[in-house]
Amino acid sequence: MHHLNTSPTPNTPDVLSAAEHHNWFGLLEERFGIPARTFCGWMLIRPSPKYLCIVPDDYRAPTSPEPGSVGMVFIRTTHKYPKLTSAGAMVFGHAATRNYISVNRERAAAYLARQSFPVTAEEIRHCTGPGYVIVKHDDFVLGMGLLRQKATDWMLESLYPKGWATS
Repeated sequence: MHHLNTSPTPNTPDVLSAAEHHNWFGLLEERFGIPARTFCGWMLIRPSPKYLCIVPDDYRAPTSPEPGSVGMVFIRTTHKYPKLTSAGAMVFGHAATRNYISVNRERAAAYLARQSFPVTAEEIRHCTGPGYVIVKHDDFVLGMGLLRQKATDWMLESLYPKGWATS
């Protein structure tokens, strides 16, 4: 499974062990209901203490020139709770069975403009409580959001990347 070039160079990321794969993919299954089998054919690497990247499990890093980066940034590990990246959500979020919110067209536009907005009980019916959620519109995954509760109201904070946002 681990074909990543492991020659001792400064930019060679660490391939995670099978147990670490199980732990990280298990967190995604626990929070979002994404079955672990969704990640068959993929492996996680740690190019930085701040995040994990995902690559196909048959990936082989070139020996020359040395790559500046490897894989897709998948999980941010420096938050209180690990956060699936927007890109990671867009690729794998279709498999989520919980902690996702489906928004209408107007709210999708607000989300893409990085705006926060109140959400209804109907919109959060697939959520187990506050925290990171996958945001969808018409079954198309837009990215990640943060669901918060203020008194009896629920708010969705857009976590859409600044560089991608519409104005």
